[in-house]
Amino acid sequence: MLNMVAAVRATSSVTTPTISLGEGEAGPKDVTLTVTNDSDAEKVYDVGFESGVATAIPTSNPEFYTAEATTGTSAEQVTVPAHGSAEVTVTLGEDFGTDGLIYGGWITLTGADDDLVVPFAGLSGDYQALTVLDDQGMGLPGLGVSDGAGSARWIPRAATPTRWPTATCPTSPTLSRSRPSGSRSRPTRCGPTGSSRSSTPPWARSTRPITWAVPPSPSCSPGTAPSR
Repeated sequence: MLNMVAAVRATSSVTTPTISLGEGEAGPKDVTLTVTNDSDAEKVYDVGFESGVATAIPTSNPEFYTAEATTGTSAEQVTVPAHGSAEVTVTLGEDFGTDGLIYGGWITLTGADDDLVVPFAGLSGDYQALTVLDDQGMGLPGLGVSDGAGSARWIPRAATPTRWPTATCPTSPTLSRSRPSGSRSRPTRCGPTGSSRSSTPPWARSTRPITWAVPPSPSCSPGTAPSR
């Protein structure tokens, strides 16, 4: 719990209020803390460490662990002169042997009159080794097929056909329609059943009637898969 009264009345401070270690793949990190004393008397602080609760994947159902960071310090005590400052270097890291465990704790500076605390946190192992998305048991990648009524049917990768139903194309289809300026509507182009493909570049905008002439396409030959 934060003691607001003591924080306001404190005559000592640390220039590094929090420490973010990032991933631990590169090994432990050294962090130098500067302790400042604004009082009229010299202060001595004992340097210590406390560990917090760690958490790990899966993010949908995280678990919690007792995982202590590896710690070290350049001095067991730091003496800060009146109206002066002093430095102490701490070493923080982990050796959990796994990727993606979020751990942390506190560096404690314990004095006769007041205490200073600096929180730290990091992630074990290699951040890039973590799986962001998996197939969730759905067989991704796959296809979603609309039923035309606002719902979709999922076709997993294992069930994806290699040949698709095709439509019979007229020899020279011509579609004419008016399209207002800025409209994103597109004509239906002959191809696989239910497909729609624009033959107009996205920068084309017109307020007058326009005509698309769609030539016969080899992809419309019955019994063949559409070309990609």
